Amino acid sequence: MRIKKLSFAVSTAVILAGASCAATLYWNLGSWRSPLNLKVASSQQVSKGALCRARLYLQKVQGAVPNLSWTELWRLTLLKRGFHCIEGSSLEASLQYSADASEDDLRAGGSFFRERCTACHGIDGAGGPGAPSLKRLEYKHGDSDLAIYQVIRDGVRGTAMPSHDVSVR
Repeated sequence: MRIKKLSFAVSTAVILAGASCAATLYWNLGSWRSPLNLKVASSQQVSKGALCRARLYLQKVQGAVPNLSWTELWRLTLLKRGFHCIEGSSLEASLQYSADASEDDLRAGGSFFRERCTACHGIDGAGGPGAPSLKRLEYKHGDSDLAIYQVIRDGVRGTAMPSHDVSVR
């Protein structure tokens, strides 16, 4: 029991130190500005973001985020990616990107959809033989941005939905 407590304390300290270093790095790289560079984040916002990331990384250390690699988690939580930390939310709810998609992201997503998805889901996403419609608000395997990413990345076992070689840029 004592070893578990010590291990937890060391893990927590490492995560908090890493989050502090990351926040400093973000600050020095100019990532503290909004994507449009319209305003400067307050030190309170920067602190909240760093603490949120520290909680996510601590969850990863504790095994609570098994479906994402460390690289994916790091890249998904970079400030320039549109990461929004929502206090008291699950990892899935904390990772929200679609509302902040740039024109380039939308074009890339459209191209990906046309190349890899239209054969089954149809050009308009209305579905087809063996593939459900994507024109709805809720999905069987999750409707968060993270859940959709994982379905595309891993496919759906026992269905015609294949895995796709996608990575977080």
